[in-house]
Parts: sequence; C-alpha cells; structure tokens
Amino acid sequence: MLARFRKVVRESPPVLLAMGFLTKPSFSSLGWAIRSFLDLDPTFPDRGKVARLNFAIDRRIKREAARHKKGVVAAGRDPQPLNSVGLTAIQLYREAATDPDVMVMAAHNPEYLNTLLAERAAASRSDLEEYYQNRHDAIIRFASENLKELARYFPTYKTGMDNAAYQDHKRIEAIEATQGKVLEKQDRILEQLGNEKQATVGQGLPTLRSFGSEPDTYRYAFKPAGLEQIGNLVADGANHRIVLTGMCGIGKTQCAVLFAQQCRNEEWDLVAWIDASSTKNLTHELARLGHSLGLESEQSATEADLAQQCLEALSRDGGARRLIVLDGVNQIGDVEGLPFADAGFTVLATTTNAHGWRDGDWETVEIDTVDPDTATQYLLDHTGLQDREGAAKLAESVGYLPLALTHAATYIRDSGIGFDEFLKDFNSVPMEESLARTEGEIYRMSVSETMQNSAQQVFDRIGPEKTKIAQQQLGALAALPTSGLPRHLLETIGNNKIEARDTLNSLAQNRLCRISEDGTVSLHPLRAKHVRETSNQPDNVRTAASILESVRNHDPNTARALAQTLHQLNKQGDHERATRLHPLVDALSNTVGPGHKATLVVRNNLAKAYQGAGRSSEAIALFEQNLAYCNQTLGSSHHYTHSVRNDLIRAYRTAGRTNDADKLAKRASAKTNRPKGVNHPTAARGLTSAGTHHPTSRPQTNQGISR
Repeated sequence: MLARFRKVVRESPPVLLAMGFLTKPSFSSLGWAIRSFLDLDPTFPDRGKVARLNFAIDRRIKREAARHKKGVVAAGRDPQPLNSVGLTAIQLYREAATDPDVMVMAAHNPEYLNTLLAERAAASRSDLEEYYQNRHDAIIRFASENLKELARYFPTYKTGMDNAAYQDHKRIEAIEATQGKVLEKQDRILEQLGNEKQATVGQGLPTLRSFGSEPDTYRYAFKPAGLEQIGNLVADGANHRIVLTGMCGIGKTQCAVLFAQQCRNEEWDLVAWIDASSTKNLTHELARLGHSLGLESEQSATEADLAQQCLEALSRDGGARRLIVLDGVNQIGDVEGLPFADAGFTVLATTTNAHGWRDGDWETVEIDTVDPDTATQYLLDHTGLQDREGAAKLAESVGYLPLALTHAATYIRDSGIGFDEFLKDFNSVPMEESLARTEGEIYRMSVSETMQNSAQQVFDRIGPEKTKIAQQQLGALAALPTSGLPRHLLETIGNNKIEARDTLNSLAQNRLCRISEDGTVSLHPLRAKHVRETSNQPDNVRTAASILESVRNHDPNTARALAQTLHQLNKQGDHERATRLHPLVDALSNTVGPGHKATLVVRNNLAKAYQGAGRSSEAIALFEQNLAYCNQTLGSSHHYTHSVRNDLIRAYRTAGRTNDADKLAKRASAKTNRPKGVNHPTAARGLTSAGTHHPTSRPQTNQGISR
C-alpha cells in the first residue's frame, strides 16, 4: 500500500492532488482523494480514471467561465451570451481527449492544442458580439491549457505514443535508407574525382523544406512595416543579407517569423530558423542543420567544422531558394567568421545592436513602434471597450511598444477593468506586475524581463567600468523622463569624457536610448520606468544633480529640460515624483544663482508639485522664497512676480491661512498693472533667455494640479 501511495504522489498531476483531503479536509474530499488514488493506479480500469480527469477539468472550466461572467457584469454588460461558452469548451476538450494523436501533440507541442480548439470553436465564436469574443477565446484557451496539463494521464495518450513509436520506427528506417543512398552516391562521386571531397561536398543535398522551430504566428496582432520592406528587397530573386534592428519588444522576431511563413507558402526549398542568441547556440544549430542535410564526415570533427561545412555546402548547391533566419544576434562579430558574404542563400538576422552591420554590407531594416492610430484601435478591438480617448492615452503611456500593448490588452480583457483604472495601476505598481505576461500569450517574456535581458547583454559586452557609466547615464535620463538631456552633459559622467562618449554610443546602438539629430538623448517611456524601478532612484537624482552642477556656464537647454519635466509631471498628476527632483532644483540654484530667471521658473514649478502632493507647508515655503527673489530680481511690478504672488495667495487659502492670503491680496490689488501669469514651457524659454523678452500669457489656476 505504501509503495502504491508513493507511486501516485510521484506520478499524479498536481490538480488531482489539490482536490484531495490535504487541501480541503472533509469526508467528501477524503472520498475524492481515495477515488483519485485508485483511478491513477495502472491496475485500475481506465474508465474510472477518465471520469476523474474529466471531473477535475470540468470544474475548473466552469469556475473560469463564472469568473468571466462576473467581469462582464462588473463592466455593465449582459452575461447571458457567455452562458453556453463553458459547455462548448467542455465539449471541445472532451472530443480532443478521445483522439490519441491529438493527446500526443497536446503533451509535446502545446501550441498545437490551442490552435486546434480555437479552430473548432470558431463557429460558436462567430455568433457572439465582438466584446464577448475575447472572453470566449480566453475560456477556450483555458480549457486547452488544462487539458495539456493532464494529457499524459489520459489512456488515449499511451495509445497515441504507441502509434507514434511505430511510425517513428518506420520513418527512421526510411531515413536510414535514404541516407545510405546519398552516401553511396557521394562515394561514387568521390571515387570518380580521386577522393577530392572538398570539391563535391554539398552536391545532391537531400530535400529539407524546414528546419528549427520559430514562435507561432497565428495570433500576432500587428503586421510590422518592415515586412513589406523585406519583401521588396528579395523581390529580385537574388540572395540577400538583411538585418532587422530595433529595441527589445518592438517586433523584430515577429517580422522574421511572418517572412519565414511567407517563404514557406511560396514553397522555398529551405526555411531554417536558427537561435543565434549566443555564438555557442549559433554554432550548435548550424551543425544540427548540417547533420540533417547528411553532411557529417571525418573532416567535420567538431560542431564548428560542421557548421562551416553546412554553409559552404548550401552556397555551392545553387539553383534553390533558401532562407536562414538568425534570431537574436548579439553583435555582428558573432557572424563575421561564417561564410555569409557570398552565400547562395538569403540570410535574415534580428538584433538590438545596430553597430557595424552597414559596414559589413548588410541591408538594414529598422523596425519602429506601432503608429498611434493602429495601437489605439488594437486596444479597443482586443478589450471590447469603447473608450477611444482612454485607449489612446494608454498606448502613449507604453510608448506604442507591441509587447507592452499585447500584455496590457490581455490583462484588461481578462480582469474586466477600464483603461483609466489600468493606467492608475500602471503608474503606481512595478512594471513586472502591471505588464506581466499572461499564460497563453505569444510573447515568451514580460516587458520587464525583456528590458532586463536586453540591458544585461549590453552590460556584459561593454565591461564593468563602462557598465557603471552606462547605469549612471540611464539613471540620469530616467530622473528626467519627459524631456531628455543634451548628450554633452551625459558625457561629463565619469573621469574620462571619451569613455563616457563611447558608452553613450553603445547604449544608442543597442537601442537602450535614442539620440536625436539635435543631440538630445532620451529613453523610451518603458525603459525609463524600468530603470527607475530596478535602480536606486535617489542615486539617479544625485547623478542628474551632479550633471547640472558640472555646468559652470549656464546652459538654457538644461534649465528648460528641468522646468519642462516638472511641468509635465505636475500636469500628469505625478506630484510626488516631481518633488523628488528637489535636489536638481537646488543644484541649478547653486550653479546659476538663486535669483536667476531660470531658477525662478523651476522653483515655482517645484512649489506647485509640493502643493499638488498635499504638502502645503513645503509649498508655501518655496513660494515665499520665490516671491522674495522675484521682488529682488524682477521687481514687484513685473508680471511674473504677480504670477508667483497669486500662486502664494492660493497656497495660503488652501492651507487655511486666510488672513495671510487677504493681506497679500490687498498689496497685489494696489498695483496698477493686472497680474499676468506664466504658463510653462513658454515662460521657461522667456526667463532663461539672455534678452529682455518676457512671457505674457495668463496664469491657469489649475496648472500643476491633478485634474
């Protein structure tokens, strides 16, 4: 009995044990545990085992359907259309569970079952409104995931494996026979040419239409613009070397997958998918391809030799259309030693590192983010919501990145929340939670994991010294997320300006940052968020402050960047984060002077941040300080002095200091000129200029306060 119990614990699926007595102690659950125990004994009849498995999956599906109906009700919709979806999912998985071939594929090729059930559920899906179709798909996918988890325990799986083993045996015999014929043919050729192997390797290669395993494509949401560009390049029928570049999560692999699928549809002679994420993987996969082509010989004693021999053989075997995809290349140096220069096939590489490819005569295709209209429409279609303004705001917040848009749409659809509620969570919780990967998605990693991996690859390449500089440069940019910084300021980090410049160029080449034509360096919004969440934010602020302090000659662009950042954070209602830039304001004050016009604008925006954050006493202290410097520098009748005075009056009233507000208001009313405020960033440009131009726009009473 003890031996049987150990066998069940070792071999039983977790979901059945969870039904047992340990998780829900009662006489009923104890009975189910005993029955499950008996049913999973190989000596017990299969019929009882199937009944227990079906019961477990049925109950899970019913609970999932109930959860989705609850989400529909929460969204103010009628749940009635979802009543039959759970029963449809149960019927579909039970039909699949009776097919031995399907059960084998479900256990060993998980995406196959997702596709199969989705196709079989297409009829019931078409009867639903668009809003309910997304939840219909989620329930069907849930049924598929549960059947995959338990597939190995169905009797039909064993039947299918027995059938597959027999078929594999027959295929192996056929392959061995084919390889024998190929070897005999090669031996005859070698004998005729005096055993000059090098002249004949690659001739008469066996047919191999497909090699490797790329991600599934049937659920990709966006068609990358680069796909058409690749098609135009290969339209001449010649062989090309093409590289797709762009930041992580932007859709490079997706574009390569879709092109590979297109080549298969056009019946190219070979489409090979190679994992090139490291030189070791690249060599191993090319060696596997050579082995599949029957190219192993005494001369290919190592994987590197066989990889080289494989590419040379494919180049010499002309008259065929072949594609080799190198996915995830770290740098061009990983492929420079391989014979791609005069290859007799088309090569398509994907990489985040754009450095050196053009010099190596590769045709470069830059993959960019999704355009705003497409991103907005995607969110509306895949969530079933009608809030176009909210969708546009969310798409902008995640920087139109396909990976982030997919995660966000899936989360919103499954949880039944709106765009505004998601944005509130997105701004308040870590990205690994707000943009987490959902089971069944096409992307293998979350946004946070993708960002971390891409950054770590760069750090590993540039070494520890430059990594320290890179982290400081990224941190400073993350502290000023909305405006960016002039590149010459970031090149002051560290003790060696040339090293800092090289590091910044490496970050830009690997798409960790972007350098515009005017020299402004900025981060993608999600890259900035990831840096802030995974690094020491006070250190980032201090780094940015040290950059400002290093500028002995006042740079209007720097002050304008800081003023604009504070203004934008206030406008977005992110007041607490704006207050954390206080050290930068102090640094600017120490550099150009506390009464400098640029300091006046920045300090006033900082005071509004404190006021918006509910920290009235600190806001009033800054407003009072700023008003004193305005009177001293600009004069009491200057329109910007009036604007600051009005801000202080409002702060007094908000804090309940009515007497102080009235006294200051009386002094203000005695002035002959009507107060005119400053609405940044116009004011920042005016007050940081060396001339006498001054802004004249009226103040907005709610400027910098969350609406």
